[in-house]
Amino acid sequence: MSNIIHIHQVIFLIEKLGDQKVKADQLPSVIKGQFGEDVQHSACSGIPFDPEEALEFLLDRNKIIVDEEGFIHLHPTMKLCNSHA
Repeated sequence: MSNIIHIHQVIFLIEKLGDQKVKADQLPSVIKGQFGEDVQHSACSGIPFDPEEALEFLLDRNKIIVDEEGFIHLHPTMKLCNSHA
């Protein structure tokens, strides 16, 4: 698979969407629409995973939150790791 992007690109996408609200269950489709149907993500571990796994990955690491209506937002205290801008 050659269409592997760093998960930070998904964070940047969520940031870019800003006021265009995206529901948690729409995230895989939004990711595929931006990066292609065959996209996979990597993190600093280098292990690729699918767009369907991005939501849990980002939630587990406090990068995003899902509000009571199901919309995704960047976590207010979110920071990227030091190796990526």
